[in-house]
Amino acid sequence: MRRGVTLLIVAGIAIVVVASLTLLLDTSETNKYATAADAVRAGALTNGGWLPTALAPDATEIKEWHDIEAEKVRGTFLFTAGTLERLDSRCTPIRGDENVSSAFSDWPSFLPPPDTERHWQPRTETAERLAARSIKAYYCEDFTVAVDIPEKIGYFWH
Repeated sequence: MRRGVTLLIVAGIAIVVVASLTLLLDTSETNKYATAADAVRAGALTNGGWLPTALAPDATEIKEWHDIEAEKVRGTFLFTAGTLERLDSRCTPIRGDENVSSAFSDWPSFLPPPDTERHWQPRTETAERLAARSIKAYYCEDFTVAVDIPEKIGYFWH
């Protein structure tokens, strides 16, 4: 009986230690910026930062999530005509049958989900099919950026 209690105590301590280490090793962070200027002040909107620089100066309601260890970033923003002009001039449009892919199996929702038997595959759609739905996609610095023209919302990831 005493050995059983000892084992339960040891198991409980192990669970607490593992849970604590998991929390300490979490390398992800979520940030929100009301304006691109706020993101600039926070240092997130610089070359090599967590956001594509083409969002400055007029993107708003910027939300980003990044995981330093996994080197993954994703986010959303609201854009203006000026943002679109910068994307067109500074970034490379993805066109035709070229694929737009996301390594996130659950995001962004406008890309079709991967085959359930191959859940490790990225979400993918051709630029042509996205354009038919008024979604333009770009390679911009290290990011893929997509903008849903009618909804005035943009997405970025890498």
